[in-house]
Amino acid sequence: MAARDLARTQRIPVTGSIGVLVVGVERGEIEPSTANEWLAVWQAERGYFAPVDRIEDVLDG
Repeated sequence: MAARDLARTQRIPVTGSIGVLVVGVERGEIEPSTANEWLAVWQAERGYFAPVDRIEDVLDG
């Protein structure tokens, strides 16, 4: 959290794990279905908490 706070004070863009998936989908590097699969694995195998269930919940348009 300290690193995120410092980045904000320096106006350095910061993204989290969900943001990385979103950028990948928006750039056409991965399909939304792949992003959803990875998210599900993170949640099931690593106990990752995500504020969304599907990557489509945070994609623009």
